[in-house]
Amino acid sequence: MRRKWITKVAAVCLSAAMTATPAVQSFAAEEATSAIQTEMLEQDLQKEQTEEDDISVMAEEVESEAESEETVTEGSMPESESVPETEESAEETIAENVEETQTTGASEITEAEITEESSKLETEESESFENSSETESDEAIEDISEEVVEEESETQEEDQLKEDQWGTERPVVPFVSGDFQYTILGEETILLKYTGSEANLTIPSYLDGHKINDIGEKAFYECSSIINVVVPEQVSWIGKQAFYGCQNLQSITITGRTSIGEDAISHCPKLEHINLSH
Repeated sequence: MRRKWITKVAAVCLSAAMTATPAVQSFAAEEATSAIQTEMLEQDLQKEQTEEDDISVMAEEVESEAESEETVTEGSMPESESVPETEESAEETIAENVEETQTTGASEITEAEITEESSKLETEESESFENSSETESDEAIEDISEEVVEEESETQEEDQLKEDQWGTERPVVPFVSGDFQYTILGEETILLKYTGSEANLTIPSYLDGHKINDIGEKAFYECSSIINVVVPEQVSWIGKQAFYGCQNLQSITITGRTSIGEDAISHCPKLEHINLSH
């Protein structure tokens, strides 16, 4: 009855849409479309309900047949046989459950043990890696420290050697070359004293054919005339207080790899530049 009503409403709406104004036509068309969609939806719902009813009926029939078969089987078996089989079946079920429980437990234990062993191995590997990294780092630090100590020791030995050779006691008989006094110790030539008055002084590389290796203690001590001084490349050592108290010294240029003694360039109030050009 409802379906016929919906169909009639859709037909009326379509008929009205043919003769009405555009606005009414639009409204009528929407109403007709809505009526048709409602009818289609109801048809689908009715179809689904029918299918569900059919499935329920089939399920009831299957269940009824199964009950009938069980009743026939129980009626045909003697009581003396059915009881033992039931007890035997129960025992088998219990045994199967026990076995399954044991198997499951063993499986769970095995998995737990595997997981635990795996965790232990990962922990041991991690600790081993950390220990090896720490060991390598410690060894690297020790190597660097040893190298630094060796270099410092060599420098100290060299400085001590210079001091032992001509630290506080100069040779009794120096050689004189122009404004310079020098001496020779072994294979080294040591500049001992400058007596000139040059403002811009370049210390000579050679004196009387002997290559100057070192500048001795207080060699230019309180020499007020010097403003700029250049130390030759081959000089490896500038002794203690070599340029101490040079009041007008403004710059000193060291062209080689030269070690400098204590207070070698000290108390020089106008000193502004120390140039290391090596």
